[in-house]
Amino acid sequence: MRKKLFSLLTVILFILIFPASLVLAQLVVPVTGVTLDHANLILERGDADVLIATVQPVKVTSKTVSNATNANIFWTSSDPGVVDVQSSGPSTAAISALTAGTATITVTTVDGGKIATCVVQVVVSMRSLSLDVNETTLAPGDELILNAKIIPADTTNQLVTWQSTNPGIASVVEVDPARTAARNPQGKVTVHSEGETRIIVRSVQNNSITAFCTVTVSSSAPPVTDTDQPLPAVSEPEQVDQNAPVIDDQTTERSAISSTIYVLIGLGAVLLLAVPLVYLINRNRQAAFIPAAGIKGISGHFAGQTFKLVKGKLIFGRDAVEAQIAYPQSNSQISRKHCTLSYDRAGNSFILIDSSTNGTFLSTGERLISGKPYILKSGDKFYMADPKELFEIRPG
Repeated sequence: MRKKLFSLLTVILFILIFPASLVLAQLVVPVTGVTLDHANLILERGDADVLIATVQPVKVTSKTVSNATNANIFWTSSDPGVVDVQSSGPSTAAISALTAGTATITVTTVDGGKIATCVVQVVVSMRSLSLDVNETTLAPGDELILNAKIIPADTTNQLVTWQSTNPGIASVVEVDPARTAARNPQGKVTVHSEGETRIIVRSVQNNSITAFCTVTVSSSAPPVTDTDQPLPAVSEPEQVDQNAPVIDDQTTERSAISSTIYVLIGLGAVLLLAVPLVYLINRNRQAAFIPAAGIKGISGHFAGQTFKLVKGKLIFGRDAVEAQIAYPQSNSQISRKHCTLSYDRAGNSFILIDSSTNGTFLSTGERLISGKPYILKSGDKFYMADPKELFEIRPG
């Protein structure tokens, strides 16, 4: 009797539970996959971004959402020192680019262990270039090796190109492309003829990043002295002829006076010629004098860099061919020819003339009237468009 009762109860429970199990099985939706909105990303060091994951299957209403019963996910980074990842929502993660390199971000579903990945490359862009020589004077036939300094030193793409504005005067070639890969780009300058040219090094990734060296070629080197000329022969002392007639003292004295007069006349003639000659030489030297004073960048793009006056003049602007202090083309605040600084020898002072759109200012904040010369002294400061682009006149 009891066995029959137990069997009956078992049948009843099966009839009740089996349909419920079928209903529950239909309500649970398993995860079939997961995708990311990016498979590859390139970020600048210090930048951040967001990755969005979509768990499959999905249903489309006003927006696409997962239809899976358990859509929970978790995130990992193959190299947290390069790219850090932190969950920022049910289906999103915030990634931070920490240092140059590559890391793979992986999203994994809790249900089923489905995965999707995004390869993130962190790069470091070049900010500026400089050369170890800004200005030099060479003779025809000379050669010069220029070393380029890349800032920051761990820039990802360090490729540069070299150019001469006048190859007929001096040409330039890259010394060894392998040195660029070793973060030490060099250019070899070969001098051909007299004149002036500018050697420009330029970033391949961003051609607005440049540096230059002004090369003046002159053949006025002093001649080499020939040291192989024979020495003059030493004459033997003159023998006194005992039988020669004796010359009296008066005759000797008159001869000495005549010789003295001739010598004085000769010296006078030399002085008459030398005085105007010395005057002309001194005047030419004064006319050609260029002060050793220069300009130092206090803040901004050229902070810490010093520039000497080229032929008594410095031009500021974005035109790398004309300006000695050349800003990147991307700096739209600076005009192609922003302002000019020249030296006034007579007044032992400097003259600043603005020719820009956004203005040149004294350190007091006074804006220069375009085309009007302003007299400055050593120690005075001025800036272009932005107070950060500040320069100071330095004595030699």
